Amino acid sequence: MVETRSGRSVEPGDSPRGGSPERPARKDTATTGGQGAGTPRRRRPGGAARGEAAEPSGSTQLTTSQSYTLLALELLVFALPCIFSPKLAARAAFGSAANPPEDQHTHVLGLLASGLLAASAAAFALEECARRGQAYLLTFTADTLKLGLVAFAAMNIVLQFYYPRTLTAAAAIASSVAMCLLAALPASQLLVAPEDRARVWNDFRRLPGDLLSGTWLRRSSLPGALYMLLTIAFPAAGLAYFVAPNTTLYHTFGYIYGKSTAMVWKGIGAGLVTILPAITYTLKDKAENELLGRSIARTLNLGLMAASIGHLLVLGTVLNHGIGGFMLPAVTATWGTALLASMAGLAAPEVAAIAEQTAEAARSMD
Repeated sequence: MVETRSGRSVEPGDSPRGGSPERPARKDTATTGGQGAGTPRRRRPGGAARGEAAEPSGSTQLTTSQSYTLLALELLVFALPCIFSPKLAARAAFGSAANPPEDQHTHVLGLLASGLLAASAAAFALEECARRGQAYLLTFTADTLKLGLVAFAAMNIVLQFYYPRTLTAAAAIASSVAMCLLAALPASQLLVAPEDRARVWNDFRRLPGDLLSGTWLRRSSLPGALYMLLTIAFPAAGLAYFVAPNTTLYHTFGYIYGKSTAMVWKGIGAGLVTILPAITYTLKDKAENELLGRSIARTLNLGLMAASIGHLLVLGTVLNHGIGGFMLPAVTATWGTALLASMAGLAAPEVAAIAEQTAEAARSMD
């Protein structure tokens, strides 16, 4: 796994702003599978060495990069009907449980679609890791996103057993297949190979310290502070949605339609507990290492921005009509903070460059 204790998101060939892009930023960031930096990588029979990009062999088998692209597109396919025709999607998904579809279906399906856009961005980020080389799939960044996707898929599969008669048969089959596919690829890269299991186990043992590190900043910055707040707020809100869906749904929208909207609300909570904290924690780590200008960080920020805009369009409309429960302003403010964080993260490299130029101009005048 390519990482350091002081800068986890340092990637092969990457370095913080101002460093050389041709060399790893630190000497201890080149070990994989327990091998030292100078130890030649062992090649598996019939394959490339672990951490090296496999050469094209003329096979029709999907590459890892293509597989993650398909997963990202799969999430987009599920999101689009929820955005553009939510009531039709509600009828197709819930049948008699949503007869007739109501405004609350439009609201919660819009929020669910926004979370799927963020999950799709995480899959696109992993696609880029795979495209740049197998070593990038062993980084702390990639493992965090993979764990987020696996957990998101697993929680949605569990939801179907909790609400066995809420979805129509076709929707239940489509959702189960989609979530199994979403979990299969990242889980196989985390649990199949012995060195992968060892890496995940080491991460699990460090989990208490990693969770605590999410509550402070190693390097102060506006994007980093906002990501830190979101990394705390998202799981807290998601856990409340998942554990007490009726209470939180009532105090957000002012009423409860029934099991169909409660099930979707729990699915939204699943995203808040899993994939969104994975994205914001990764971005916080990138901000601390001044790597927000990298393309993977930009992809994640765009996903966070899409999710934020989607939530604000739904929640802002309800708030503007003067309806909803007492939780609605706080939930809306949280997503406003997420939008601000994504914008600050996307602008951070340019702001840093302008600050450097200003400081140099001031020094030259002195």
